[in-house]
Amino acid sequence: MQYAPGGTGGMSPLQTYHSFSKGWCGELSDEAPQLDEPFRVLYESAAAACMAAFGGMPDKWTQAEIDFSQVNISDAAFECFDRDTYALLQSLISFHRQFPGYRIIRGDAAPSQTSCPLITEISPNHGPQEGGQQVQIRGANLPSTLVIDFAGTAVKAVSSNGAEATLTTPSSDVTGAMLVSVRGYGYTSSISYTYDPASQTPEPTGSP
Repeated sequence: MQYAPGGTGGMSPLQTYHSFSKGWCGELSDEAPQLDEPFRVLYESAAAACMAAFGGMPDKWTQAEIDFSQVNISDAAFECFDRDTYALLQSLISFHRQFPGYRIIRGDAAPSQTSCPLITEISPNHGPQEGGQQVQIRGANLPSTLVIDFAGTAVKAVSSNGAEATLTTPSSDVTGAMLVSVRGYGYTSSISYTYDPASQTPEPTGSP
């Protein structure tokens, strides 16, 4: 993977997922029809639900439910972010069914849980520029065969239980903070690791 193919309109499910996760209903409505199946029906349902829930168009709920009923989320083509879309969509539709006259307000709460691989911590978070330091990564949904994108370098890690993994840092041509993420999933989370500059040891001076 990790990115599913785009449709005939050049749109990718990942771009469309991003619009849905941000609540950009207008963009989502434009993007969803450009996708190939099975993605199109999922994101057309999401677009209709978005307009109904947040766009002041309650008549769109009917279309959202019709499209949702046609989604087979077990389809192998779907990625983790598509399944996240399905889960959020299911929650919106369920809420509407239970409280059909209520208005849904989008808040600024913390990000919802994801089924995608997620890095939340790296320890230690800094080390020598020449690499070779063992670090521990903590997160969620980490696959057993785990490749970390470490400042653009692919590093294989060992995942213990889906929540922790260890790896040895690669060397770096430059110092400073670098982004670390699960390869292919940089859109879900990135965390910083800092390469420290080499210690400057003053050269001894001769006797006067």
